[in-house]
Amino acid sequence: MSSQNHEAQDNNPQNEEVQNKTDIVISPDSSSRYPSYEIVPSPRTFQEYEEILPGSMDRILLMAEAQTQHRREIETRDQQHRIKMEEEDTELKKAVTKSDTRRADLGLVTGFIIAIIGLSGSIYLGINDKAAASAIMGGGTMTGLVAVFVTGNKRQKS
Repeated sequence: MSSQNHEAQDNNPQNEEVQNKTDIVISPDSSSRYPSYEIVPSPRTFQEYEEILPGSMDRILLMAEAQTQHRREIETRDQQHRIKMEEEDTELKKAVTKSDTRRADLGLVTGFIIAIIGLSGSIYLGINDKAAASAIMGGGTMTGLVAVFVTGNKRQKS
């Protein structure tokens, strides 16, 4: 192929081949409005490469195979990393849930002890003729318990 013919062909937009940074060749196809995306050049372009530089077809195919293998390795590592991150996230969620459950259980036990002490004190005061003090202590204890349960239920619903 002469250099004038090659230059004329380079200026023809239908025969241009543009290679981007990821080694994917964009070749305009005359039968389509859209370019085709190929990892390796078209057979016609292969033939032209072989005419200019014998053995280039094998080198291009080896390069494409190496690039494909490299991409597969990267995708495999990426997938393994994502799986590992999901497992760690699951373990973290389990730990948080366990901690929240433990804290809720401790709150229930503490609340129960406080209620028993408050109501026991109210009963004791009532038995010893301290009706007003008994009513205040019993009413305060019950009001506190009801308030805690009502606000706790409102938080859970929202």
